[in-house]
Amino acid sequence: MGLTELLEQIREDWVDQLTLAIDERQAVAGTRVIAEPAVRDVNGRVATSGQLQFPCRTDIAVLEDDQVTEVVNVESDRTIEFEAVEFDWGKTLHVEMGPFGWQALFITVPADDSYVWVPVQDWFWKWFHEEEDSDSSELLGAVHFCSDPIVDGDVVTLSMDLGSAPVAAFEEMLDAVSASGVSLCAIGIVQGATDDA
Repeated sequence: MGLTELLEQIREDWVDQLTLAIDERQAVAGTRVIAEPAVRDVNGRVATSGQLQFPCRTDIAVLEDDQVTEVVNVESDRTIEFEAVEFDWGKTLHVEMGPFGWQALFITVPADDSYVWVPVQDWFWKWFHEEEDSDSSELLGAVHFCSDPIVDGDVVTLSMDLGSAPVAAFEEMLDAVSASGVSLCAIGIVQGATDDA
């Protein structure tokens, strides 16, 4: 199985779970479901937080009589299992990738003060689709969350929820990580490529 096929399988497994959760809530009489709503402030603007000022999306909002009665982040402990793979992405980034969830992706890189995270910010805003909030249960193809870089000793970790974004968003995320100055990263595992850094 090639890398693209593997990523498609990981994404499809998550999107199937998200779609099922949406369908279950839509089946309740008197409710309306909005898929992937952005978290907004009291003025209706997309709310941002953290050092990198990222916004976020939840998975589902449930409404009754046009009032939000429940905000749902779908939980999953299911992961597509596969043997860890290593590959070079572009000319400057080496990646080791183990099992991960599309909605629970962790990227670990060696700590380095020279990283500039602007490309990751730009990537996130592009795939967040700020202007594409819908008022329906249709998926947006959007990413949901990216944490600030968390330094822990010799490593830096970013956690992400890729939401319903396509595999192209994952690929562009690797481009952005590389453009931020990272040359070595582990995805879905905290040991591996970064151990020897």
